[in-house]
Amino acid sequence: MISKKDKQDIFNYVSSINSELEKKVYSPTTVTKEVLSWTSLQKELTKKVFEIILKQDEPFILKGQEKEQVERLVRSYLIENWEFKEASEHLRQIQNLIVNSKQSDKLLRRYQGILEHGEVQSDNSPEDMELVRSDLVSVIGGQLKVSNRIYEAVFNSSWVTQELKKNKRSIWSFFRRRRQSRLVRLVILSVLALLAAVASPLVIDFSKLTAVINPTPHPPRPKVDNPKTFKEVQVPRGLFSYGGSTSFAPIYSPVEQAIENAHRQFQLRYLSHSTGAYGSNIGIKMLLDGQLYFSLSSRGLEPEDYESAKQRNFTLSEIPVAIDAIAVAVNPDIKLNGITIEQLKGIYTGKFTNWNQVGGPDRLITAYSRHKEDGGTVKFFVENILGGGEFGSNVKFIPTTTEALQKVIKNPGGIYYGSAPEVVPQCWVKSLPIGRQATKLVPPYKEPFVPPSQCPKQRNQLNKEAFKSAQYPITRHLFVIVKQNGQDEERAGKAYANLLKTDQGQELIEKAGFVKIR
Repeated sequence: MISKKDKQDIFNYVSSINSELEKKVYSPTTVTKEVLSWTSLQKELTKKVFEIILKQDEPFILKGQEKEQVERLVRSYLIENWEFKEASEHLRQIQNLIVNSKQSDKLLRRYQGILEHGEVQSDNSPEDMELVRSDLVSVIGGQLKVSNRIYEAVFNSSWVTQELKKNKRSIWSFFRRRRQSRLVRLVILSVLALLAAVASPLVIDFSKLTAVINPTPHPPRPKVDNPKTFKEVQVPRGLFSYGGSTSFAPIYSPVEQAIENAHRQFQLRYLSHSTGAYGSNIGIKMLLDGQLYFSLSSRGLEPEDYESAKQRNFTLSEIPVAIDAIAVAVNPDIKLNGITIEQLKGIYTGKFTNWNQVGGPDRLITAYSRHKEDGGTVKFFVENILGGGEFGSNVKFIPTTTEALQKVIKNPGGIYYGSAPEVVPQCWVKSLPIGRQATKLVPPYKEPFVPPSQCPKQRNQLNKEAFKSAQYPITRHLFVIVKQNGQDEERAGKAYANLLKTDQGQELIEKAGFVKIR
């Protein structure tokens, strides 16, 4: 249930923005009803949707468009690929509460029943109470219901099925995993002896039952020196949490699916920090703190990372698995053939504040970046483009690449940098050719450039050959960061890296928009 205080807070908030809302929409009252139909007065989500509306150009929602436009915004900004959108912190906190619970399987099955029936009678069980505390479910008139339409769209039946697969444990696998347990064998043999004593006519095939108790062990999978497929890679058994770089985002799903097809016993779960933050730096910190088994990073390890590991009595290693490039995006209205590394540095240190200083139109430059502590891409940019220096006071910091690109689309003088697979295929920004010299500018896309008018029927493709040959000047490796402690963490991290380094893994990497390392 939404508390009276939260209801009052939402009422006060909507009242406070009403004058701004009137500039953006034809009917603030109708738009408010549509927003609340999605959020059901959930405070964080309600404010987030209104913030998104207020950021749009004016006038934005015309008469009769309220339902369609609000739904489009909610799906585009909050639901689709939600892990990397503005609301990911709030939504991931809910996900973590469910999947990290000691009774995760019970919670998921109970929630699955609520999804299937729309509502179920609450029995005040511990599972019901934990679902309610997570905010995913509310009790209304004694019935359990999904708290709002956004949660229902994000945490849908496919999400439940996926999480249940990760938790799946059959009774036969229980016995197989414990077949060497003397206690288990003793209990089963005692039951068999009792049956034999009280039911002499009963014919018991002890050979089959003995095979269940102590089956012939499967021979170990032979080690393949140069595995080409996922099936040929040796992996540990268990559920392993990993996290880190958002640059790896295009890889997560296809790789997890391929692993599930080849090794059901090697189960993976991507986790963000408890605050909802993610990125290379966050992933390495979580790995050091024992919250992850391994981490993914768009930067290499640094002396302070090794020192932090040493203080915890283990070491870290970095295993390169792909080649990535950083692309620079500008508004398509910027008529410019490209810029040099030195000019890019000048823009982000505040030396150049107008595009005419670097050969463009007479227009003020608005430079966008994520914060240095957010991820490996920013740290790489600072070290390799800014020479380890500081951003200029002109730089505006934005939390996510998605939001930064939206800023560039709306701002005729905007510029932003990010992982090439996230930037180059975008329809409404233009990726600039980059060079160490003005006479040797190399585009991050395959020529000819596809203008926005032809997108999305056609999209710009990555200039992978230039990335691989290092003709394009801003390239880097992507790494799996492994904790070297001789335990499950090390085995899981090395297994994941080995999977990505197979022919099959490298093909998935290439399909995701990165460059093979082999």
